[in-house]
Amino acid sequence: MTGSFLLTGCRAIICLMLLCICTLNMLAQEVETDDQLAARALPTFTKLLRSEKDARELILNLQNHKAHSPYQLSTILTVAQRLIVAGVSSSEVVPLIAPCADAAAAINGDDGTFGGVALLMGALKIKRDAYENLYAIDQLGVPAFDLLGVQIGRTREQTIKLALDGRLKPDMAAEALLEIFTRRYGGIAEKAVRAQKKI
Repeated sequence: MTGSFLLTGCRAIICLMLLCICTLNMLAQEVETDDQLAARALPTFTKLLRSEKDARELILNLQNHKAHSPYQLSTILTVAQRLIVAGVSSSEVVPLIAPCADAAAAINGDDGTFGGVALLMGALKIKRDAYENLYAIDQLGVPAFDLLGVQIGRTREQTIKLALDGRLKPDMAAEALLEIFTRRYGGIAEKAVRAQKKI
């Protein structure tokens, strides 16, 4: 009963998080250009990183990533801010976001899917519960348990059991999944950008 309650709560939190990201994204699309968004985000990133120079560098890297991603800069900036607030190092933000964008694009995921996958991967990276986060990624459409199972030589069910028993370290699962996303889905986000430009 407790496990079922936890999963229901986890799903509700993810749905609210995705709804917030999509709503912010829609509002930002109507009002601001990417340069305006970046300028508006600078004070927040400066506060988070305690350095305007580091903030400018990160925002530039995020804008460069946007050029190779079908996802809106407003979503990318929001996800980056939340990752840093959660405890992900600023130097790890773009290396985490890029493979997540490829994985989300591989399943034709929208900004909410991309944001959800990236934030859940961030939670894994900072050693939050492996099962809950992998399950939530799986529910977004990226087959986390299957991909991880292949990597460690286990079936989906065995991988789920390892995660439930706490024998799957969250940060190691994150690193393995990021490597798998890069190897399996690398470049898909950029292909989606090229396809959008042709329309």
